[in-house]
Amino acid sequence: MKQIFKKRWLLLGIAVSTAALTSTDARSDLDLVDISRHALESDFSSCTDFTLKGTCFWLVCKPFCKVKPTPYIKHYSPDVVVSTYDSQGNSPFKGTNAITKVISLALGKGANGGEKSPKRKKGSKQDNSIIYRLADVYGSPAAWTLNSWLSNMYVACEPGSTILQPYFVSSSNPVFWYSGLVDSVVNFDEIIKGDKYLAERRDGDNPEYVLKTQPFWGHVYPRVGALQGQDHYRANAVIAARAIDSVIEGRYDIFNTQLDGKQGSYYLPSEQFETHTTEHGKFQMLYPIKESGCHILGDSTLRENTTLDGFSKRRSSNGDYAWHYWRKYICCNRPSGGKFLYKVTWQ
Repeated sequence: MKQIFKKRWLLLGIAVSTAALTSTDARSDLDLVDISRHALESDFSSCTDFTLKGTCFWLVCKPFCKVKPTPYIKHYSPDVVVSTYDSQGNSPFKGTNAITKVISLALGKGANGGEKSPKRKKGSKQDNSIIYRLADVYGSPAAWTLNSWLSNMYVACEPGSTILQPYFVSSSNPVFWYSGLVDSVVNFDEIIKGDKYLAERRDGDNPEYVLKTQPFWGHVYPRVGALQGQDHYRANAVIAARAIDSVIEGRYDIFNTQLDGKQGSYYLPSEQFETHTTEHGKFQMLYPIKESGCHILGDSTLRENTTLDGFSKRRSSNGDYAWHYWRKYICCNRPSGGKFLYKVTWQ
């Protein structure tokens, strides 16, 4: 484990240096150091949600054998940053732009987002138009920062993400991203079901009830970078959900890799993505504002009563957005040389 941390922190040091060289605009504070610090400053109960669930038992022989217990825990980790934006190589997460340009050099040349849609009018509305966005998902440095902090205080589940690893880059294949040709065929059943969507609702609300009674934002499938008839805050939220779903559930037509991490009866990272509940994962806005708490996208409790629109504080001036996606982990820390025997749970 110590070797892993040394390697991760070396990568973080290199990445921070790279980000410092490439960050030149007004969003340059959304860099690796700032993102890592923000995770530690986030609301512990709504984001990390650390829970002791039981005990694991291990057989450790050094040289005599004995049974050693370790805590069985659950917590969420800010595995990745998902950003949605207009222009290729101009993500709010500045440290990733050089990587995105390299990946997109062949198939993604010239791919842009909102610049293909009608020009935004003052007030950031695009009624009766199609909003186009690129989307990236990159490994966040905050996952390993939080892991190190938790390990000092309690115990922690090793993150399944790698700092600055690209998990999804839509501009690597803009034809598929904007047309959804393969995704519409492969996931035709998901399109027919239509039960994965964003709407204004409370965490855990019944999807069928919400669809009939609450403001609708958009379906996750087909997972394309365009949405019609929405303002760009809601549209970007839907496209961000499509990008995260592509990473968690898999995608066939575009550059993406699934989140890694060891598997086993004592290490269980969530492998599902749901839009109506934070049971498997939750979002936290990083740009244009840095939220302290975590929630589902479209959480109606975030609506501001002081404005008619309700989400004006979360709407960016340039149409670009970024969120942390916190994934749920359940695990026991394996002692050195330990062989897993069994676990006892009480939650």
